[in-house]
Amino acid sequence: MVCRYFCLDGNNGRQTISFSLTLRQENPPVATFPPNSENTVK
Repeated sequence: MVCRYFCLDGNNGRQTISFSLTLRQENPPVATFPPNSENTVK
């Protein structure tokens, strides 16, 4: 869901990226952040 939100929100992309990165550092959910999502974010 986070990936979709980021893809839809281009203006708040940076904020979403930072938020998702923080979540990944604490608890990296593989299902929520698939490899394809990381490539899209970058």
